[in-house]
Amino acid sequence: MIGSHQIRSIFSPKFVNKVKNSIGLKVDLDFEFERISKLGRHNPGSTNLVSTDFRFVDSESFINQYIDIFENETLHFKTDKDDPLIIDCGANIGTSIMYFKRLYPKSKIIGFEPDPKIFETLKKNLNCYQGRDLDLHKKAVWHEESTLPFRPDDADGGAIDKDGSIKVNTVNLNEFLQEEVDFLKIDIEGAEHEVLPAISNKLRNVRFLFLELHLDQSLPKQIEEILKLLRENSFVYSFNSLKNTNFDLLQNSSKSGRFIQQVNIFAINENS
Repeated sequence: MIGSHQIRSIFSPKFVNKVKNSIGLKVDLDFEFERISKLGRHNPGSTNLVSTDFRFVDSESFINQYIDIFENETLHFKTDKDDPLIIDCGANIGTSIMYFKRLYPKSKIIGFEPDPKIFETLKKNLNCYQGRDLDLHKKAVWHEESTLPFRPDDADGGAIDKDGSIKVNTVNLNEFLQEEVDFLKIDIEGAEHEVLPAISNKLRNVRFLFLELHLDQSLPKQIEEILKLLRENSFVYSFNSLKNTNFDLLQNSSKSGRFIQQVNIFAINENS
């Protein structure tokens, strides 16, 4: 029988993975990640890892998303409901929504993605779910309806920015939290510091909260204010840091007056 390494030498990794995918076998992640990585940053491509011909706009951000969401199952949550309501703020290309739909096929999902280029990829990737309890908005999450400058980055780091090159429409997240929300994902590249205080009186309606928190050393009260807000709304939480640090890095950044740290917060509302 031909060995795996011999098969790989005869057929391209893309071909092998396509065949595996078509017959229900697990795709070779090493092969597929290597193939995707060779495309380079900010170059579009497609893969069968998430679904057939799933499209991405940036190789590195997609690989990181896939590992976090599908391999490490960062967004996994348990509920007795067959059709939980999920709100995805910062849906990007749809990797997280695809995961939620696999986890709970009957889930009702509302997704927000302001970057017009990435939103088109999001729509294509989720076309199979259109009209099936999926509501996508090409808007940024904010504390009011408005139009704001936005800085796209052709990956997953686009953000509301006063020096942004394009304008995007925003929504008031409060309007979507009037009923019980089973899972709220907030990954909005710094805008959470404006949005969370504005929705504090509606957080009681949220059961599970995933928050990507961006911290700036020049604003030292940020993390204290966010954690206080969560405690006041009966959330228990845990978190991890996505940036390795040490004393030298912290000391040097204190001299420059700036230190950016990204923290993932996992919170459950005990009273919901």
